[in-house]
Amino acid sequence: MRNLIIIVALLLAGQGVFAQAITGGSGVCVVSSDPDNITAMQDQDARYECVVAWDNTNQVLYLYDSTQSAGNRWTDVPLSSVIDTDTRLDNPRVVGANLVFDLYDEITDTDLGDLTVPILDIAPVQGISAGTGINVTDDGNGNFTITNTAPANATDELQTLSNSFPNASTGRVTLSDGGGNVDIVEGTAIDIADDGSGNIEITNTAPDQTVGITGGTGINVSGTYPNFTITNSSPTNGTDELQDLTLTGNDLSLTNSAVDIDLSPYLDNTDTQDLSLVGNDLSLTDGGTVTIDGDATNEAQELSIGVATGTAAVSLSDVGVLDGGTVSFIEGDGISITSNGSNGANIINTEFASVEADDHADAGIQGVSIGEYFYTSATNTMGLPAGTKVMRRF
Repeated sequence: MRNLIIIVALLLAGQGVFAQAITGGSGVCVVSSDPDNITAMQDQDARYECVVAWDNTNQVLYLYDSTQSAGNRWTDVPLSSVIDTDTRLDNPRVVGANLVFDLYDEITDTDLGDLTVPILDIAPVQGISAGTGINVTDDGNGNFTITNTAPANATDELQTLSNSFPNASTGRVTLSDGGGNVDIVEGTAIDIADDGSGNIEITNTAPDQTVGITGGTGINVSGTYPNFTITNSSPTNGTDELQDLTLTGNDLSLTNSAVDIDLSPYLDNTDTQDLSLVGNDLSLTDGGTVTIDGDATNEAQELSIGVATGTAAVSLSDVGVLDGGTVSFIEGDGISITSNGSNGANIINTEFASVEADDHADAGIQGVSIGEYFYTSATNTMGLPAGTKVMRRF
């Protein structure tokens, strides 16, 4: 009974674990012969494969023992050795992906049901082989160690470049270890040659190429390569940029322009304004209001002329009081006008020269009357009122 319990426990453990993932020591492998004679059952770590193997050809059950040496790790357990007076395993068979046993009660010969264990497929298990510079070792229990056999070699990835000349106009650069090559071919004014040391020498055979520049309208180009002078051939023409505005109807035009401006959208009569006078307030629509002085007398002025000793003084009252108040005097024949320094003017008759008085004793004291208008002054000069028309005969 004890052996049966152990086997059943192993089988059930494998069944439960397999439902989630294949882990160490789980599952049943179905083989066709003694698993000790099967390489795949020896070289792989049994912890990641089977702990129970069923030889479906010979109807033998094997248990795995990792403590044994290779070739002796699988021990057969005949079903007869686990049959006792209580229970037995019978009719082992492969059903799909499962190994199925009939479980019986030996005392009552009652079928207790089937014991089903998933089968592990060991066929996909592959060996590990080392590549160049890689070493793989197995400890015998399926544990592998992978190492780099040349970790300190710092030059095994290095490659070199070499030059060659397949023909006179081509330089070839080649990369070692099958890295391929690149050809450098001559072009216009470019020369490819060996510099004598195996190096590719590239030479520009025409470094100074002539460049021509042609002037356009109004532009003059002078000089030779590489020094050119570009000038405006009509820099003093002050009219070639001038344009005129023309208004035709509602269309505003600019000369030398293909587009006219239509001003009709702006003709909405919003600029029309009216003047109105209410009392002394003069108003302009959309322009505000000003108060007008209604005094009818404060603009009145008087013009006076005073005549004395040959000169006339003209005064206009309030000329300096009112802003913008002016009086104009115009000189005539024989009349000169000068300012008197205030708001007046001096008007002088320039047609008469001074006349000496006689030696009459009274002349130097009180002057001599000459006709109705003439007089002589105490300084022996003769005068007459300004503006008096006089005809002299000699």
